Amino acid sequence: MNKASLKTLIRNKNYLQNFSTLYLQGAFLLVRIIYSLHVFWYNADINFISRGVFMSYISTIKIALILFPILAFVITIPYMIANYRKYGSVNKLRTVIFYSFILYLLAAYSLVNLPLPDPETVHTTYTDKLNLVPFSFVADFFNDSPFVLTDPSTWFDSMKYPSFYVPAFNVLMLVPFGIYMRYYFKCSFKKTILLTALLSLFFELTQLSGLYFIYPGPYRLCDIDDIIQNTAGGALGYFIGQLAVWVLPSRDAIDEKSFEEGTHVSSIRVMLSLLIDAAIVYVPYSFLNTTVPVSVLFALYFALVPLFNGKTLGSALLKFGVEFKDNKAFRTVLRGILITAYFNWIPLGLLTLMDVFNFEAETPEFLVLFAGTLLVFVLYFLIILIVTLFNRRFLFDRLTGAEYQSTIDRKA
Repeated sequence: MNKASLKTLIRNKNYLQNFSTLYLQGAFLLVRIIYSLHVFWYNADINFISRGVFMSYISTIKIALILFPILAFVITIPYMIANYRKYGSVNKLRTVIFYSFILYLLAAYSLVNLPLPDPETVHTTYTDKLNLVPFSFVADFFNDSPFVLTDPSTWFDSMKYPSFYVPAFNVLMLVPFGIYMRYYFKCSFKKTILLTALLSLFFELTQLSGLYFIYPGPYRLCDIDDIIQNTAGGALGYFIGQLAVWVLPSRDAIDEKSFEEGTHVSSIRVMLSLLIDAAIVYVPYSFLNTTVPVSVLFALYFALVPLFNGKTLGSALLKFGVEFKDNKAFRTVLRGILITAYFNWIPLGLLTLMDVFNFEAETPEFLVLFAGTLLVFVLYFLIILIVTLFNRRFLFDRLTGAEYQSTIDRKA
């Protein structure tokens, strides 16, 4: 690709807006590259990095990829709440950056601590696995490798020794961290160095503590050289991060777009607030010894709480309120009842019908009725999902004339 076409591509707004797609394509390409290297190393008869070490790195990254969806599921709701409270929206590019950062940290943490040994094989003391002499890796490299500065033929052979590639991997491991610090978190060089050193120190203390004292002693070396090498990687990443600053939208541009999108209250934002409200009602209810149906409490909550300031606890948390042009009290109560019917009475009614039809399913008529009711039930929730994802107004808002007002304060 020539320079002119590259500049055109960078300036193309569609390219910037479709960064999520580009990232996914890049991730897929990375997986293919890793797989190709995996096959190459397995079949090649070379003596560069030992096959066992390389396979160990690949296996560890695979474990991180397996654990990532679980971690992503756990942090998604808090992440959405934090974004809605600060910006009023969840920006797609910010989400890609955030979750790629989480995946990277998970992979780095896994590389530092995995594979885990059998606890019965760990018989080391803290002093056995502690090196506080800086730059020992330099002496190790000259002692263990055939490197001769005046003999270029020894340079490549020296790269085959652990005394070279282990420090090199330590440097490379935190290069992405420096890139993220400069591009997205807008850290200065000094702050990037400090944060990289602290992250590396956290890794080393994790190793020294035997994975937070789960093991009777440390099972990996806590090395001051690792902190030096990791910090150098973060510094290198800081300078490489200038490319990301040049190619991708700036953090300020992402924030500006997020605030702009946050002036409109999306259906996903409304749905999340309703889920929070449902949890606020249901969790205390589950501890009460009462015969009052929870649907009654839902109806009272959604009908009465917004009468005060147009907000429920969930909508207040996500910083938006409900407004009506006239007859506020009547419309607020009606909306609360319709919300309860929409998400509780109608689904429960369909489930009750399915139970009745299933009980009598020995006859063809009831079997057909059961299948039809199940189809209606699935279609009902499919419609709710489509309305939410495609940002359409919910039926209870249409019927009551409810309008949402975002209360995001950009100065906060």
